[in-house]
Amino acid sequence: MTDNFETPSRQHPVTGARGAARTDKTLPALGGAGSTSSQADAPEPGGPVEHARPERGPADGRGKPSAGSKPRRRNKSKEIGTKAETAVVRHLRDHGFPGAERRALKGNLDEGDITGCIGVCWEVKGGDAAREASYLKIADWWREAEIERENADADVAVLVVQRRGYGLERAGDWWAYLDLATATFLATAGEGFLSEEAPNVLVRMRLADIVQALRWAGYGTPLLEVEE
Repeated sequence: MTDNFETPSRQHPVTGARGAARTDKTLPALGGAGSTSSQADAPEPGGPVEHARPERGPADGRGKPSAGSKPRRRNKSKEIGTKAETAVVRHLRDHGFPGAERRALKGNLDEGDITGCIGVCWEVKGGDAAREASYLKIADWWREAEIERENADADVAVLVVQRRGYGLERAGDWWAYLDLATATFLATAGEGFLSEEAPNVLVRMRLADIVQALRWAGYGTPLLEVEE
């Protein structure tokens, strides 16, 4: 028996770029029988731990850093996220979305990682957590992207996940996910819809391909020719 995930955006039809509504559906579990979460679901390891040392200043009598001394620490997870988002922004700017930029945090309602792409909400995942993500983790991230799409009042949610073997300079080859109803909507430029009987599963393709589909459907700058 296949589990079903409720997809928030499918509770009410959503109007797209050409005024068409998408089909009300739910998102089934991915991977089929035997799919399980892996160690990749855990936060990315931070590497060897070094003892903190004060840069300057006296130590107390036991040789420990004084209270005023603070070791240098870097938020590795945030740094990885920033680099991944920047790589995706660079690809979008070069391929039809010149206004794309990383979104500054605001308020309590997350509206995605990238702004400047009218009608499209982008969620980006990078680093080892993305490269080793299980299908169940991808489904969790997709639901997160759908909630952010609703918060941003956007038409389309796209989840971008870094692929193993493809660095920051090749973000166009990273995996990008959207649901089948949205893929049908984009492929037909808003004129086709997913059948009520069809399962609304996730669809995976390269970021570069989803960008072309978005432009074909009227998002970003017009698609005049196939771009590599």
